[in-house]
Amino acid sequence: MIQQWNGTTQELEQLRQAVELNCACARPPQAPGPTCPAHTLLTSQATLDHLLFVYRSRSHFLAHEFQPN
Repeated sequence: MIQQWNGTTQELEQLRQAVELNCACARPPQAPGPTCPAHTLLTSQATLDHLLFVYRSRSHFLAHEFQPN
C-alpha cells in the first residue's frame, strides 16, 4: 500500500500516527474495498515526498515567520 518512505524511522512513525488519527476505515487497510482519504494518500509517491519536504521545512518557516528580514 505505502509506496516508498524516504524519511527517517521517526518521521515514518509520525506519519503513521497522523494517519491513525485521521483514519475513517472501519477495517484494516489491507482489506479489499475503498479506503479512507488518510490511507489513500499513502498510495501516491509524490504526496509522500511532498509531505516529507514540508515536514522538514516547516521548522525553518516557523522560526522566521515573525522575524523581520
